[in-house]
Amino acid sequence: MADWTAAGVERRIRNAPEIRGIDPFGQSDRFQLAAIAVLVDLMLATIHPDLFDQALSQIERDAARGDVLAERELRWMRDWRDGTGSLARTVLDSEIRDLTNSGRALLGQFFLVASLSDIQTKEPRFATLYSTLKRLDEELNFLAAACVIFLDVAFQDNKQAVAQSKAAAPSKAAPVGAAPPSKSALQQATSSSNNGCYVATSVYGSYDCPEVWALRRWRDAVLSQTEIGKAAIHVYYAVSPGLVRTFGGKRWFVSITRKPLDAFVSSLIRRGVSDAPYRDR
Repeated sequence: MADWTAAGVERRIRNAPEIRGIDPFGQSDRFQLAAIAVLVDLMLATIHPDLFDQALSQIERDAARGDVLAERELRWMRDWRDGTGSLARTVLDSEIRDLTNSGRALLGQFFLVASLSDIQTKEPRFATLYSTLKRLDEELNFLAAACVIFLDVAFQDNKQAVAQSKAAAPSKAAPVGAAPPSKSALQQATSSSNNGCYVATSVYGSYDCPEVWALRRWRDAVLSQTEIGKAAIHVYYAVSPGLVRTFGGKRWFVSITRKPLDAFVSSLIRRGVSDAPYRDR
């Protein structure tokens, strides 16, 4: 598995065996497959093992029920486990389109889980991955550019899905402390009137409660003051609404997320971050 640190991501991109012998211009379709394979490896490095196991188990259950897309996603996972990076070079031409679509679907699932995983690991893993890929893209690295495109497409797909959700179900206020979150809590968590804290709003049931006030105050006073912090906020805003819409009503989501959030909020308060009512900057 790849290393999620900035140095590890750069090393993985610059030495990727998946693209060896593949012309990014003359074999662009296979180059895209190689980019997906690399990005799967990089994203899995950011995901907490417990969350990865849950995501993989769901794919396996879907495949067992005869879901063709899930069966193709498992093919990607087998290639990742083999560690050969050969899928892009060995796949038949007739299979490229289906594998590309299933690879993008797999990235979409990991894209959502990776945001939740940053809470579980208490490290900006996904934000570091994205910011490093963006830097390499600006240095005209073709593989990094392809990876950024796939992530940006996932960003746009997520925003579109959230916009459609808002149009279908207008936001309403939710009671504090709902567990698991009610439908109104989920709507509040993805409301355009909120400047983030989607996951915390979903877990605690309200955008205006002591825990979320502390998190919002820390975001504005500390996290937004550094480049890596700004990258983390950017990724969080892009991913979290879709994450909450997909998993926010699940009991396992609340049980997994509540404990690390409680611990993190407690640490902020011990360091002097107030949990008094707060207005976003």
